Amino acid sequence: MINNIKALLLTPKSWVVIMAIAGVTYYLLTKHNQYFFEYLPFSILLLCPLMHFFMHGKHHHNDKDPK
Repeated sequence: MINNIKALLLTPKSWVVIMAIAGVTYYLLTKHNQYFFEYLPFSILLLCPLMHFFMHGKHHHNDKDPK
């Protein structure tokens, strides 16, 4: 698992995504900090369903193997 994360972080595409997220975050914190902090509690609540959607796929509920 750690090797997969290291391999993912070494790709140019991942660096572009990380820099884009950093740039948008910087812009929101410097230019629109009132709106950013105003809607922060709602964005945290909206992240909960996304985390459940993406993280429950790793449980493998459909496995027929008893291991």
